[in-house]
Amino acid sequence: MRYNESSSIIKSLSAIGLVVNRFDFLSEFLNARIIDKGVETLPLKFVTCPEHKRKIIGDTFIRCKDAAIEKLGLYNDDLYLVQGTLRPDLIESASQIASGCANVIKTHHNDSALVRELRDLGKVVEPLQDFHKDEVRELGRTLGLPEAIVNRHPFPGPGLAIRILCAEVPFICENFDATQNQLRSIVSNFSPNFDCILLPIRAVGVQGDRRSYSYVAALTFCKKDEPIPWDKIHYLAKILPNEVQNVNRVVFVFHETTTNLIKDITVTHINEATIEIIQKADKIVYQTLRGLDSLDNPNPLLKDSLKCIEQMPVVLVPIHFNRFYTLPQVFPSTKRSIVLRPFLTRDFMTGEPAIPGKDIPFETIMEMVRRIEEEMPTTISRVMIDMTAKPPGTTEWE
Repeated sequence: MRYNESSSIIKSLSAIGLVVNRFDFLSEFLNARIIDKGVETLPLKFVTCPEHKRKIIGDTFIRCKDAAIEKLGLYNDDLYLVQGTLRPDLIESASQIASGCANVIKTHHNDSALVRELRDLGKVVEPLQDFHKDEVRELGRTLGLPEAIVNRHPFPGPGLAIRILCAEVPFICENFDATQNQLRSIVSNFSPNFDCILLPIRAVGVQGDRRSYSYVAALTFCKKDEPIPWDKIHYLAKILPNEVQNVNRVVFVFHETTTNLIKDITVTHINEATIEIIQKADKIVYQTLRGLDSLDNPNPLLKDSLKCIEQMPVVLVPIHFNRFYTLPQVFPSTKRSIVLRPFLTRDFMTGEPAIPGKDIPFETIMEMVRRIEEEMPTTISRVMIDMTAKPPGTTEWE
């Protein structure tokens, strides 16, 4: 969950007279395993595969739901699971409800194996399963719901767990150097004011109607005294995945030019330490997006930009910039980096990155960058912004 989100939800629901029971299942989730294709996975706290993370979280949610029901003295036979499942969730999970021949892009927590079992038993109610997000918002307005609820940004069912890119070793396949050279050739021919490096990590994307799991390319702008040319960055983010087939996501790295190649990563798993890091960064981003300062007071220099975009995933990636990777014992990889993903879409099936200065105030983005760098110097190396459309990138990185 986001920082203090559970407490905030309980407070909001209590204010309208609802009785809410809160259960802490953090340990159960971190230690949960599943059997996937006949093989038992590692516990979630050691898993790096995005699909395993999603499946573990989806099934563990059902098990924790059952445990909560038992603690409350309720009876399963009298209960139904109500979910806010949307059409895109079922399509991306290749559910039979949506399509008989679709390929899995990513498993959604509301369409895991245990959820499908309950659905087959007639124990799941999903009133929104035929709707897209824009249609749900219109339905909410028709029902008279407050705009603050109607326009609330979606938050993934697996929570911040899929916004922590986990890795134990860098992803460096046999064509890593060739891909790096190809990227630099394309970018330098386009403009000598840019550089591009290949990051040794993978993100989930979509090519055609199939899932991709490929490299991330990082752009930097060499003229630090000149305004950032967002139109050119947007153009490069469009052409690079088309020209370089094993790249499905392009980010821009703020501030210092990054020319050192990166061939190692900071070992990263889901645990209380990494959860705390992503929660803090996410809090900074959403305070700034709403035009607030660190104390939740209005910042006179910022606008409330929440309505400018449909979603803003904040992603923790295991990359420590500006180090000499050839001497890891002298300059070990210890920090991680943050990726901002301001996203524009109507139905979440396709979408575009929000361009700073055009779709979202440039000052808002730069305040996010400033605060993360100043408030998290011991844990965060750099801040980046994802400039990838959907496709080839998905809204979330995993």
